[in-house]
Amino acid sequence: MQTTFLIIACYTIGNFLTAVIVGKLLYKRDIRALGSGNTGVRNAGKVFGKIGFILTFLGDGAKGAIAIMLAHWAGYDGTMLLVCLFAATVGHIFPVFYKFHGGKGISTFLGGVLFYEPFICTIITGIFLVLISLIKNFTVAGLAAIATIPFTILMLGRGLDEAAMLLLLVVLICIAHKKDIMAIAKEKVKM
Repeated sequence: MQTTFLIIACYTIGNFLTAVIVGKLLYKRDIRALGSGNTGVRNAGKVFGKIGFILTFLGDGAKGAIAIMLAHWAGYDGTMLLVCLFAATVGHIFPVFYKFHGGKGISTFLGGVLFYEPFICTIITGIFLVLISLIKNFTVAGLAAIATIPFTILMLGRGLDEAAMLLLLVVLICIAHKKDIMAIAKEKVKM
C-alpha cells in the first residue's frame, strides 16, 4: 500500500508543469498557446527568456529530485528510487491535470538522476559538451549523452536492475522526443 501511494504521489508531483505555473504567475500568459506550445524548458526559454528558462529548469528538475528524496524518506533505495523517478517523469510528460499533454521530461529526469547518483551528471555533461562541439545539434547531443546513463551506472558498480530501469527512462525520454528525432532523421535523408 505504501509503495502504491508513493508511486501515485510521484506521478502527481510530475503533473505540476513549471512552465505553465511560471507563465501564469510571472507573465500572465499560458505557455501552451505560445511558441511551440510545449510546456518544457526550451519553449519556456524561447517564450519567456532566461528567467523563464531557469525557473522552469529548476522547477522541473526539482520534481525528479523530490521523487528520489520521497523514496529515500520512505526507506527505499536502488531500483525503487528509479521507479519513483519514472513515475514523476511520466507525470511530467503525460499529466492527467493537463489532458496528458506535458513537457518532454529531460529536466525532471536529470533532477532525479542528480539526487540518485550525482557523479553521473558530471559524466553526461562532459559527454554532452564533446558531442555538441562535434554534432552541433542540441537535441541529438543531449539524447545521446542521456543514452549513456544506463551503461555509466553499470560502470559505477550498480546492478542490472537499476541499469534496466534507467534504460526504461531513457526510452521514455526518446518517445517524448519522437517528433524531434523524426524531423532530424528527415533532414539527414535530404542531405
